[in-house]
Order: sequence, then structure tokens, then C-alpha cells
Amino acid sequence: MIDNRKSFSPQLREFLDLVDGNPTCHLFIDALASGVDEHGSTGVFVSPPQAAQGTLIAEALLLDPQMILAPHESFIKVTVMAGPGTDPGQAAVTQLHEMEHHLAPPSDLLREISQDVRSDDARLGLVLAYLRRPDEHVALDRQEQYVRSAARIRLATVGSSVHDWGAHLMTAACADALEQFAAYETTPPNRVANSVERTRWLAALVEALRSRGPEAVLQAQPPTRPVVHARPAVDGDLSTLVAFRTFQRVDPLDIIDEARTAQGATVLGVLDLYRHRIVPALLAQAGPLGLTDPIQQAFFLTYHGVPGLIAWEACNTDAGTADDTLEDVKVVPAWPPREPVFWLTREERTSWNRDTGIPRSVFDTPGIENGSHLYVDGVKYRAAVADGDRVGETRLFAYGRRYMALRPVR
Repeated sequence: MIDNRKSFSPQLREFLDLVDGNPTCHLFIDALASGVDEHGSTGVFVSPPQAAQGTLIAEALLLDPQMILAPHESFIKVTVMAGPGTDPGQAAVTQLHEMEHHLAPPSDLLREISQDVRSDDARLGLVLAYLRRPDEHVALDRQEQYVRSAARIRLATVGSSVHDWGAHLMTAACADALEQFAAYETTPPNRVANSVERTRWLAALVEALRSRGPEAVLQAQPPTRPVVHARPAVDGDLSTLVAFRTFQRVDPLDIIDEARTAQGATVLGVLDLYRHRIVPALLAQAGPLGLTDPIQQAFFLTYHGVPGLIAWEACNTDAGTADDTLEDVKVVPAWPPREPVFWLTREERTSWNRDTGIPRSVFDTPGIENGSHLYVDGVKYRAAVADGDRVGETRLFAYGRRYMALRPVR
């Protein structure tokens, strides 16, 4: 596939050409005969020059943005795993999915952040925009390029010894695109007013590619996702804005973007305020609320939208104890959650898992209904409650006169 890159999308071909012999921008593809079934993952990394390992770009932005601004190397790593007994042809579909969906979008980003012609804030702004983009599975342009690439590969293999492989790849890639898009686009939180129309457009494109070849074009343009309405403005200075949006449990990347637009702040300025003033001031209020265990405090922060990296940074540096230095920072906590919250005992934290039983505190709480949501040690679960101890292949455990199992909510 890599040696015959003319079948890929233009954006992907440009990146493959860029990394050929490039000393600072790299692509690694690991195809591993291990794991269960076929699955893949793609990560975008930056590192100091010639470093032994890289840092995920999201982690670098949140905890060490200077790594992005200083001279650095960048790379994308694609991992495809196909365990024993799996179909090698399906592994090729997984690889194509990873490359067209998850490798192509950051390729322009890596090229642009390596250029010194932009200001520091502009370069970090590019990373911010990349991390704030909608899930790649609901990007119709990426789904289009994915199935077009599969159709080109299919056409290139006609009459060759890998004819059947090419036919299978296109069939499976189109099925994957339709299934993934429907699963992400038509269910919360990605569903929008025209999700059904967008799903139908992709299905029509797949049918056109099957009948007319990889260059088939639909008369109708792909329906775009509606613009998300902006939140009402916040009166006050930058600290007030960031503190109030944190109370509203807004994603910090969205907070940074709003602060740049509404207050003219820089990415570095908002990050510094958020990490060293707002989050510590929020954490200082966990103790009075009875949350003194590190796991409780970390969940308290992540419940407010604080990324796990920053939450653990705050908890591990005792940032929440410096109340006297944070009196001027007013952050109102949005605690408690509407859903019930349960904490595991020390023994349960080392022994309990959802496949072997129900935590004692949950077991002793009557009235939990089928479909109810609850938190256990900061992990959100949905309760499956039934009259029997089996629901399909899922085992349920005794709960009063009924049976229950906990299923993580993703």
C-alpha cells in the first residue's frame, strides 16, 4: 500500500512524500501479529531533536508547550494489530482506515508548526484548532477520501494476482465507513440536525463508487455540520471568564479558544492561568466537600472538565493546599453530580472488577433501576438490572431480589 501511494488521497500522498528522508518529521507504521481481532491506533508526537521517545502532542500542549515552540522533531505512529486467526485482508482495511482518517488530518499540522515564520501564539493556535476538531469519524471529507482510496486500490488490482484482495478491501472499507459514520454521527454527542442527510450522502457516494469507479462525483455537495451556537458572553476579566467556564465544566481547549477570541489572550497565558491558578483554586475546595483521597480529588477535577494530565499534576503537587495564595481566584464548584457517586474501599480497589461482582456500597443501595447511570471511583457506569442472571452473554450478579451488572459508559 505504501509503495503504491498514488491510490491514497492527495493530502496523504503529500505527507508520505514529505517524510521521505526528512530528518525532523517521521512516520512509523507497526503491523503486529498480536492482539485480539483487528484494530488500530494512531498517535501524533513531538520530541526534542534526537530524543529517545516522543510526547503526545495533546500532552505537550497542556503540560509543556515550549516543546512545540522550540526546535523539535515530530512524528506520527500508526499501529495495526491483527491477532492469531484474524483475516490479513481485514488488517489492510484497518491500516487504510487509520491512515486516511487519523494520519492525514495532522499531516498539515506537523508541517506548519515546524515553521518559524509564525508567531508562538499562532503555532500553538494551530495545535489548539487541531485538538478541538470534531471526531474524525464524523468528518465527511475524510470518509470520502477513505472510500475513494479503497476504490482506487480496487481498480488498480483488477486482473492482477491480488484481484480478490482488492475487491475485499473495497467492500470491507465501504462497510466500515458506513457503519462507523452512522455510529458516530447519529448518536449523542455528535448528532446534529442534518445527521440523517449526511449519512444518506455517504451511502450514495459509496454506491456511486461501486457502480462508476473511484472518480465518481455526486451532484449534491456533502452536507456540512451546522455551526454550534456560541455560549452567552461572560462579564469580567480573563480570570472570571476562565473560572466561570470551569464551573460550567467546559472543555479547557474551548475555554482557551474563547479567551483568545473574547479577551485577546494568548494560548500560553490562558494555560498558565488555568493550570496554576484556576485548577488549584478549584482543588482547594475539594477537602471542605469531604473529598480528601487523591482518587476522589482527581475525579472532582475531571468532573469539572479538567484533563486527567492536569488533574493528576495538581493532586501530586499539593496545589489544592495553598488556599491563602488563591483568595482572589473565585471558582465555584459544580459538585455534586446528579448521578449517584460511590467510592470503593481500599480492599475493593485492589480486588473488585465489574466482571466479578458489584461493589458493596452499590449492592447495599436499593432502588437502582435498569439504565441508571452512576459513578464508581470516578468511572461512569450504566446499570443493567434484570430478573435473571444473564442478559445475552453478559453475566449479572445478585442485587436484592434481582440481578445487576455495571457497564462502563464511554
